[in-house]
Amino acid sequence: MTWSFISIFISFILGVLAIRYLQRFDVYDREPLWSMVVATVVGGFASVFIGLVLYEITDPLIPQGFIRTFPGAFLVIGPIEEIAKLLGLIIAWFFIRKQITEINDSIIYMACVALGFSLIENYMYSNRMAGDEYLLFIRLFISTPMHITFSVFMGYAIYRIYYEKRSWQLLAIAFIWAVILHGAFDGFLFINMPLLVILLVAISFQQVLAMANFSNYLSPFKLRFANIVEDYTVDQVVRKPCPYCETTTNNDAIKFKKIRLFHCHQCGHYHGKQENITNLLDYLHPRFKFGKKSRELNITQYAGKQVYAYENTIYFTSEKIDKGFFKMADITGLTIRMKKQAEEKFRKSPYSPAKYFVD
Repeated sequence: MTWSFISIFISFILGVLAIRYLQRFDVYDREPLWSMVVATVVGGFASVFIGLVLYEITDPLIPQGFIRTFPGAFLVIGPIEEIAKLLGLIIAWFFIRKQITEINDSIIYMACVALGFSLIENYMYSNRMAGDEYLLFIRLFISTPMHITFSVFMGYAIYRIYYEKRSWQLLAIAFIWAVILHGAFDGFLFINMPLLVILLVAISFQQVLAMANFSNYLSPFKLRFANIVEDYTVDQVVRKPCPYCETTTNNDAIKFKKIRLFHCHQCGHYHGKQENITNLLDYLHPRFKFGKKSRELNITQYAGKQVYAYENTIYFTSEKIDKGFFKMADITGLTIRMKKQAEEKFRKSPYSPAKYFVD
């Protein structure tokens, strides 16, 4: 009994960490904790019940021992457990539907249902797998994040079908893909191929992260920089030194979330401290992390001055990058380029049907 509760606790922590990581991409309309708990509990118990019923119905039709074979993982375990989680989300949907307002919401709630399913499944496995420490160990530390990874494509598909009237073919593709991933995971475990399990985990996580990043650009709550300027410029003109024209003149002040910027009346540039520009980029492009090697500044010329530039869009007059400036047209162009990059990265995710989810 003690081992069962330890396994549940560890699985819960790993699952919560996986969902919290996905939440990093849910930056425009974050989900309340209560609705995530409801999805986990209601969807988890509903999906386990449905799965047990389906296993009971199909048991007389399946040869003894077949379910714990490589083909059995694809033909029995994958289809039954993925349809159970899908139906679990649909049942939970009735309780949380008002909270689902963008694609990442549906992805996160599908992850919550998968978490609930996996916690109950792990508890059941820990009670009946004494002596099979290898499978139990893998399930304990990997199965909960993987259950989430298997299913989130279905969450993506359901949102686009329900709210955007996309073809039901999208859900069929997502379901088949979930079954393939699930079947491969269990199948590799059954034939003792841990390296293939690790490879599957790595590829699957990359696919999910690419999907979550791309989904941000489809959020109806995401404001363009022009909208931020229009809606959040305060009714007060302040005098501030501009790092571009190097004059202290009148500026419009823009205050939005953790972003504090100024619009110089003299030269028309927007400017602010490095931390505020970073916050702006974090909002417009949630995967942006200022200062990483992949985001290094390059030395270039701007209006005859030597500056330090990021993506030829944001410029700093000092190597300390304490203050920067940019034009609205440049930040708008950067947003368009990064959306296209996110779409291409998702579309070209290795070994996935992502192209069907983008088109």
